[in-house]
Amino acid sequence: MRKVLNPISYNLNIDIKELWFLRFSELLDICDKGIIEERDYKIIRNRKKHRKEAEDYWGYIQALVSNIDESKNSLDGVIGSSGIKQGLACVVLGEEDFYKLKKGDILICNSTSPEWTPLFSLASAVVSNTGGALSHAAIVAREYGIPAVLGTGNATAKIHDGDIVCVDGTKGRVTILYG
Repeated sequence: MRKVLNPISYNLNIDIKELWFLRFSELLDICDKGIIEERDYKIIRNRKKHRKEAEDYWGYIQALVSNIDESKNSLDGVIGSSGIKQGLACVVLGEEDFYKLKKGDILICNSTSPEWTPLFSLASAVVSNTGGALSHAAIVAREYGIPAVLGTGNATAKIHDGDIVCVDGTKGRVTILYG
């Protein structure tokens, strides 16, 4: 990428670090025009600002994660879809694990995307490390009417295949009952 950005940076007299904040389509547009307009600079400034804000919060997030008591039998997360279900956990880390999920299992994953949608017809509930109320997992879980607790941070590390868990999508809590 640097080989592509260096000539652009040189020809347009802009610091290469600034160009990293632009999308490929925006870079193509700039190359076509042969000039960086004020709106391009605004985009760069805005993205720099958001990156700085994210960096400022990173220490806070790290502190929260370090305070997680690994000995507890429960995980808290974001309510993705309400309802309560109890069942066997099935940890699915990628498409290569799709075959493991059986009807009625509780899907434990890092995150989901559209290719995961067929799993929701088998799962009785969903728990994920990442995600929020508007994530793919939340939206599809609501469509299927199954509970979902998302953004737990470490569900795939703490919950194992065959553990009996209770997913409380109303409170945003997952409890390991036996495992």
